[in-house]
Amino acid sequence: MAVRIEKIICVILHEAHERQVEEVMRLSPRGRRASTGVAWTDDRE
Repeated sequence: MAVRIEKIICVILHEAHERQVEEVMRLSPRGRRASTGVAWTDDRE
């Protein structure tokens, strides 16, 4: 029984993480690079 509960929690957390990543990618003007933690220089200079 405990294994099933852990599996359900893992699936829920994985789905929530995927939704957060999608939201960041959708809102970020730099797309995927902004969500991966890759450093970049400011292009406005």
